[in-house]
Amino acid sequence: MSEMPMLFTPVQAAKIMNISRSHVYSMMNKGELGSVNIGRCRRITIGQMNEFIESLTENTSLEAR
Repeated sequence: MSEMPMLFTPVQAAKIMNISRSHVYSMMNKGELGSVNIGRCRRITIGQMNEFIESLTENTSLEAR
């Protein structure tokens, strides 16, 4: 049985969202995509990715009005 990990590296998050690694870092630095620090490492939860994606769909809905 393979379970989904709780934390993802920026490279893994980039692959999941089909964007570049540098774009993930850029979004984290701007505060658009949440992340957690573990020592010197930054990790992204599935919840943070979902929140980011929901914010995109909310913005799209508002622009359509």
